[in-house]
Amino acid sequence: MALTTSKTIYLNGNSKDGDTILANFNATFDGNSIVNINESRIVEGSSDIEEADFAEFRDLAKKLSSKEVTESD
Repeated sequence: MALTTSKTIYLNGNSKDGDTILANFNATFDGNSIVNINESRIVEGSSDIEEADFAEFRDLAKKLSSKEVTESD
């Protein structure tokens, strides 16, 4: 038998307006360049704060995942 390993990285964040959590964000990426990014809204309705935070989170997750893949090679 041979040992097989894999690496998966989880990134979590949230959007807040004061003490109110508007949404939770989750990203998962692995060494195969697969990135999954999800948003779970806590407060219904669109919020400029939440939309801007999610855009920033997506950009950060994509940057971190591409850096991770480059450093793993």
